[in-house]
This record gives sequence, structure tokens and C-alpha cells, in this order.
Amino acid sequence: LAKNMLVGINGSGLERMFTPVVQALTLPNQGFYRQDAYLAVIFITDANEQSNMSPADMLKFLVNKKR
Repeated sequence: LAKNMLVGINGSGLERMFTPVVQALTLPNQGFYRQDAYLAVIFITDANEQSNMSPADMLKFLVNKKR
């Protein structure tokens, strides 16, 4: 984890943590998501989310995936 946290500062200035999670859990990424598996999503950041979703919408999305 520590090694992955030291990735540098030369990437995009947009802090979009929700977008890749939604993409990973929706089609065409069927192989990644399994209905019978546990799902844990952890965000570690020092910036505000800049995706087009509110935190409440992200929570609703995740809860609905496990119903």
C-alpha cells in the first residue's frame, strides 16, 4: 500500500474516485463483479471528489449492487 501511495504528482488534476468504481462494477466488466462476493471500497484522498456523482449517489449505487 505504501508503495502504491507514492505515485507522483504528474497525472491529471481531476480527483475522480467514484467514476472508476462505477466503471469497474458495471458492464462490460462482468468478470470483475460477482453478486455472491463481499464488496469493500476504500477511498484514501486529500481532495474533494470531482466525478459527476455525489457521495450519497455513490452510496446508493454500491448498496443497490449488493441487493
